[in-house]
Amino acid sequence: MKSNVKKEVEAFEKEAIASWHQAMGNKKIPFKDSLLQAGVCSEMLCRAMYFRKRNALPKERRTFFQLIRFFEQKNLIDVQVKSHLNDLRQRANSRKHFHTTVAKPFVDISRFQLVEVVKWYEQESGSKLKGIKIRQYVNSIASSAVHTFAKLLEDEVISKEGFENLVTVNRDYKPESKEGLMRNPVYAALLVDASGSMLFYRDIVIQRQNLALTALRESMICEQNALFVMQHSFDHESKMLNALTRLDAKGKDKVVELSNATYQPRSMTALYDSLFESLSLLNVEANFLKEENTRKPLITVAVITDGEDTYSKPENSPAQIKRLIEGLKQEGDLKSAVLIGLTNKELTVDRLRKLREELGFTEYISIEQNDPKGIRRAFDLWSQQVINTV
Repeated sequence: MKSNVKKEVEAFEKEAIASWHQAMGNKKIPFKDSLLQAGVCSEMLCRAMYFRKRNALPKERRTFFQLIRFFEQKNLIDVQVKSHLNDLRQRANSRKHFHTTVAKPFVDISRFQLVEVVKWYEQESGSKLKGIKIRQYVNSIASSAVHTFAKLLEDEVISKEGFENLVTVNRDYKPESKEGLMRNPVYAALLVDASGSMLFYRDIVIQRQNLALTALRESMICEQNALFVMQHSFDHESKMLNALTRLDAKGKDKVVELSNATYQPRSMTALYDSLFESLSLLNVEANFLKEENTRKPLITVAVITDGEDTYSKPENSPAQIKRLIEGLKQEGDLKSAVLIGLTNKELTVDRLRKLREELGFTEYISIEQNDPKGIRRAFDLWSQQVINTV
């Protein structure tokens, strides 16, 4: 590298390193300034890379956007790095318009993206940036929810929009400790339809869900302190009733038993939104367990619904749900995913079967909604499915 070019590259790298520390760990600066510094760091690295590849001082100063285009044309960046750079650039430029509640989760996203940009720079340039300890930072966030969401994005399991939604809503999600396990734990996720069409069945749903939890508390798995339950309900939005929580045989836990206060059927059916959140958080929990305990979870998922989705976000499509299901299967974590349909004129047996295929569930069970014993059977099936998980 020519001496005059080397001098400029070192200056850019020095500024990038200073901005890195501001963006990644300085708690004294506002969130919006963190977004700015992440943008500055990525831009300085791009300028350093541009000088390295040209090995000459350019006659004209290129904009950050033009630099990204240059790298793309020269095949120096892949689609993922290009996306990270553009996001960091745009976020730095529009930070003043972010409300603080929006800016906070975007800081997490920007930090993840900046790590990927630095890794790209060091690999492409063959030069290590002094004072930037990538491995140390990656290890510090390895068990965080944001890290798992970012991995799902990187592996193209979830969309960019889905990633941003998860970080916005669940950035502070923290799994409880699973220490003291004597066996692989069972993670049981239950999603209950709370749309308006379920109002007529409200009392029986509350009663049978409570009795199902009683049955689980009397199981051998629960006695072994190895049964964990996560619950969601869904109307026009997904509602987490409780995060993944260890079920206590004596009821000394925070697993929600439905009541008139916690189960109020109304509105539409955001089934896919609820599945997307639940499955994403199960990924977080599975990764946390493997990091902390080196054990593998035995995950079961059950949905009880009387209708199809009518209100979920466009990005939370059946295809995205299926990718999450397939990912858990490939890791060997998912043991069963059952769609329990309370069939009626709209949700026919044939449509239920097709919905199972679209979502990638392992099985479906059809129960006549008008059958007085139908709701009871649905919750009995769920509890037995969990108890029989091995």
